[in-house]
Amino acid sequence: MVQGLAKLGILEHFDYLSTVSGGGYLGSWLTAWAQRHEQGMAGVSEALRKPRRPGTSAEPEEVRHLRDYSNYLAPRLGPLSVDTWPLISTYLRNLTLNWLVIIPLLCVVC
Repeated sequence: MVQGLAKLGILEHFDYLSTVSGGGYLGSWLTAWAQRHEQGMAGVSEALRKPRRPGTSAEPEEVRHLRDYSNYLAPRLGPLSVDTWPLISTYLRNLTLNWLVIIPLLCVVC
């Protein structure tokens, strides 16, 4: 979406960025890149919409880095990794809590 806004030439016209949940990760990355870029958001927008030459990376280094390191829910993947089991247990806990509310309600209605 950010790349689409840049290609339309409107990304640099936004004054404020409001994000929610995982979008905060993207929003903070975009803001940090704009702060570090010599030309600010206009330079970031130009970098995002610039066509790439054949044989080179299809996107800017900053975007590639974000894609490579943005797995913030479970950074270390794999069935035996330290991050996978808490992710699974959190999912199962939340599923069970929802069932404890929904199933009795369905039993009362039936």
